[in-house]
Amino acid sequence: MAAVASPSGRPGRARRRKEARRWLREVKGILLLLLAAFGVVALAAFDPALSPADQQGPVGPVGVALGWALFQGFGYAGFLLPLLLGVVGVGVFVRPLVSLGWPPLVGLALILASATALLAQSTAALAGAAGPGRYGGLAGWAIAEGLRASLGEVGAWLVPLAGIPVGVLFVSQVS
Repeated sequence: MAAVASPSGRPGRARRRKEARRWLREVKGILLLLLAAFGVVALAAFDPALSPADQQGPVGPVGVALGWALFQGFGYAGFLLPLLLGVVGVGVFVRPLVSLGWPPLVGLALILASATALLAQSTAALAGAAGPGRYGGLAGWAIAEGLRASLGEVGAWLVPLAGIPVGVLFVSQVS
């Protein structure tokens, strides 16, 4: 049986090149961890009862704007985005927890959409009235209203509940 030769003729060359760029990957990991911490503080310091112009937080005007955008868009599910950045940042330094490619992105989108829809549904069930900008944010309200209009109350609860484990399967790709 003939031995397979490497394209460059040197088997260790690709590994050395990959190790030479490791520092660049680690810089990206540190930046992702920094953004995750900034996002968590921005969301934690944001008060949805006040307008963004009336707020000053430990993260400055940029953090107030980020907190407002995440909270208005996704409600409390906006905390998932800094969490995701933190997981990806830590994954640079340890064995990756998620695989690469499009399936994890689809899974994260499913988890985020399902969480926002469930938060919007919970707000409507507890408060008796649904409206944009509640705990699920505008995205959650839109998803919940679309599901409610097409599948009714039961479907509007079941689809997001099923979306979370499906999203986890896409992210982890483990049965």
